[in-house]
Amino acid sequence: MGLSFMGLYVSGRQRLPDDEVRVVMATVHSPATEAFGARVRARRLELGKSQEKLAQDCGLHWTFVGQVERGRRNLSLINILKIAEGLEVDAGALVSGLRASRSSPAD
Repeated sequence: MGLSFMGLYVSGRQRLPDDEVRVVMATVHSPATEAFGARVRARRLELGKSQEKLAQDCGLHWTFVGQVERGRRNLSLINILKIAEGLEVDAGALVSGLRASRSSPAD
């Protein structure tokens, strides 16, 4: 996600005019991250937890949880395990059947 503040485009390190403000929304990483996020959201709602409560239970920031649920984060194994613990579910249930998308054939 990029954000321009005081003329600097933070994530892209691109210099913008001082009077221009630009917000760029992050996009979905892949069908797998989108499906993972949907599973996280469904389980969280099943448990009656808010994003803030889940984040607190996982030791993560609530904005991160929101990005995960929208498929905009490619998570590390550690964060998958933290989220699974906060959702009281085995991590395997969250990733079962998901496939990594390949943008080019294997070498």
